[in-house]
Amino acid sequence: MVVYPLYERKQRDDLAVIKLGRIIWFRGHHLVSVSIGSDELDVGKDCLAIGWTPKDSRRKMKANPLLVVNVETRPFEECLKPTEIQRNAQAASEYLMCLRNTDSNICMSDIGSPIFCNGHLYGLALGSINCSVQAPVFFSYVPYYNSWLERLIS
Repeated sequence: MVVYPLYERKQRDDLAVIKLGRIIWFRGHHLVSVSIGSDELDVGKDCLAIGWTPKDSRRKMKANPLLVVNVETRPFEECLKPTEIQRNAQAASEYLMCLRNTDSNICMSDIGSPIFCNGHLYGLALGSINCSVQAPVFFSYVPYYNSWLERLIS
């Protein structure tokens, strides 16, 4: 596993790549390849978050169904609020994206949950999300890391 060199837990650069020792064939129903987005996303863009939402913290995640949650891109400033994750973000808009959950009955709570916009990967959840609040939250903006990812792959 290769962790991004400037990684800070739940704050920034929360990205890692797992290098496999052999080729995995995409012949089943459980694996798909994804492409990383390259277009700039406008504020108000509808996207999808994918993950599991634990119904009971004592239960294992695999016991709950995979959920798709509608999210919307928001202005960077909407995520600047005094919480542990956001406190150190400052003006770091190049590697963070601000998203708001638009499905009030589903929570996007998973660390590492992917965000897809226009069918491409754009974001990864930085930490667990307070499901009792519908406020916008920061996600890692994956296109920022394209050159690092390309170097690893090559």
